[in-house]
Amino acid sequence: MQPYTVKLPGREFQSEALGLRDALTESLNRNSAFPFHRLFDFMSLSASNRELEMQMRARGDIRFADGAFENVSDDPIDTVVRDVDSQGNNIELYVDTELRGRANRTGAVLGLVFESANALAIVDFLPPALGFGNRFLAAELTFSDSKVDFLLREEDEPTHQLVISLDLRLSRNDVETEVWTAAAAKGLTPSFSMVATEALVDGPCCGGRPRPRPRRQCVNLHVKVLIEPSLPIAEMVEATRQLFADRGLPVSLLTTEQLNLPQFLDLPVGTCILGQTTPEQRQLFGHRTSVGSTDIAVYFVRSTIPAFAGCAAHPPGQPSLVVARNADIWTLPHEIGHVLGLTHVNDNRRLMTGNGTYNVVDPPPDLVQAEINTMLDSPYSIPC
Repeated sequence: MQPYTVKLPGREFQSEALGLRDALTESLNRNSAFPFHRLFDFMSLSASNRELEMQMRARGDIRFADGAFENVSDDPIDTVVRDVDSQGNNIELYVDTELRGRANRTGAVLGLVFESANALAIVDFLPPALGFGNRFLAAELTFSDSKVDFLLREEDEPTHQLVISLDLRLSRNDVETEVWTAAAAKGLTPSFSMVATEALVDGPCCGGRPRPRPRRQCVNLHVKVLIEPSLPIAEMVEATRQLFADRGLPVSLLTTEQLNLPQFLDLPVGTCILGQTTPEQRQLFGHRTSVGSTDIAVYFVRSTIPAFAGCAAHPPGQPSLVVARNADIWTLPHEIGHVLGLTHVNDNRRLMTGNGTYNVVDPPPDLVQAEINTMLDSPYSIPC
């Protein structure tokens, strides 16, 4: 599904936005820090927003390192963005204490891709005919010569995407701002127009109720290496992190341990059915140094008997899986999916294909919302 896009006139911010892009790029290239509040300087916060400005300054710096970025603070941002359109609608905004992601520069385009589901926007003014909900997670912020795009994905249905696009070529005096949507095929006629505003006002959320936080669970991994696989373990873990992060399920690698256990290099796994394990699996999975009761232990072996790329069958209370030396890049997240309660499907576009992850088409593979909910509800995904 194509995103629903709202375009805002932003010609008055053009020089500031392009200067911000270039300054961010310089910090990215130098692996240096960048003041968090400067992300919003080009929006010209008015004198009535000193409290919001103080919140942003309290966030400290965005730190870049080898293409990754993070902003960690003791202070969340909890605010209302008021009068975002001509009808006086608002967006409620919450930014948690940690933001992480990756930055990339292609030509004149700079993108910041958020890998943690820690920034929530509540948008109540979208046309009902879209069929969208109102809770959106920040996905990507992109700067180009002509626009600044902020991509958000609906919390419970990531295929529902909203783009707030600041068009640096349009002024407030231009013709009515364009609003278009993939839902046009439904006969939807946009009923409102958007205007750029300086009225970013800090204020209470949600009618005085506590701020609803994005639903997020974490998965902790411990790697136990009997033999190095054909693909680097770091690449497998990073692919897993990127695949799960957008689904509200950050993955952390807590420890890595080398095991000298030659008797388990070629591991009998029987039928590899969840709940059924061989004596050899039970013995191997007993090696759980530093592994918590809700953490997942990942054992890298030479092969399984019979031959599988991986196997997630494990004893009760010992969440574990094995990955064989010939595994592909999607074997690890596939087996983690099994540990978190997922079953096979007959669809090679999906992570949980039962036809072997080496048959995945159009990567990265998909996870549907029901699967995401199952993983979030697993006893082995824990509150972050």
